[in-house]
Amino acid sequence: MSHGYGTSNNFATSDRLQMSLRHGNHATVYEVRRDPSLKNKDVIRDKTKRVFPFVSGSKYKGEWSNDQKEGFGVQLNPDDTKYEGEWQEGKYHGRGTLWVKKGKSYARTYVGDWDRGVRSGQGVFYYPDNSVYRGDWESNRKNGQGRFEHPNGDVYVGEWSDDRENGFGTLSFANGNVYEGLWTNGKKEGPGVYFYASTRKIYEGEWHDDQPRCGEFRAPTEAEEVRFHRTLPKGLFVNDFALPSLGLAAPEEVLDSAVASIREASLGSSPNTRGLTVSWPPTMFAGEDS
Repeated sequence: MSHGYGTSNNFATSDRLQMSLRHGNHATVYEVRRDPSLKNKDVIRDKTKRVFPFVSGSKYKGEWSNDQKEGFGVQLNPDDTKYEGEWQEGKYHGRGTLWVKKGKSYARTYVGDWDRGVRSGQGVFYYPDNSVYRGDWESNRKNGQGRFEHPNGDVYVGEWSDDRENGFGTLSFANGNVYEGLWTNGKKEGPGVYFYASTRKIYEGEWHDDQPRCGEFRAPTEAEEVRFHRTLPKGLFVNDFALPSLGLAAPEEVLDSAVASIREASLGSSPNTRGLTVSWPPTMFAGEDS
């Protein structure tokens, strides 16, 4: 006898599962997760202490495809962060913003590109100490070209690798001084130029472990005057003076020998610079008059 509902076999298990999949836009979906404090405890069979094994998880509102977050959506996470942006296969993917809760409101912590849940591409990161990084990312680390703004006003612009200054870069200090040269693991390493704003003079030479080792102290060229020009902070004044002539015999030979010794020691001690061939000045400034 038919009751108008069809037979019980009209819908196979696969059809029922397909009907339950989430597609398109959905209102807020609340997720639960196993209580991490329980670790691997088998609470179901533990008769000594009954506990509820689940806690509140994330809250997601947005688009779905085949039961996975896909498209645009907003998710509130249990760690007091919020993601707002694009998704693919249930992960942050594309352009998106990650916020962190501060008191009753949220503050931006990262705005930019994501690749399967990690920061990759172009993005801006806002640090708790008010530092800001703007540039390239790879696998949640600063890699490529980027600009880092320190809270004290210092600004680094240049190359990054594995979350540190590596390669060629320029550090402009808040007091007007400028370092332009090579970096290794966040330290000045190799040939570099340091401009002293208060005296309008330049040190050009070799650096090792963030310290100058040997070089030449001289007046800047016209091109360097333009490139290194900075407005001095209030209270600082230029104290220019003439450099005395040097009486050292064969100064270039002496300097070249000292530089060669320092580079040999530096390349042998640093695993990141072994086998590195350095050309100076950098290509981008090689055409300037000296």
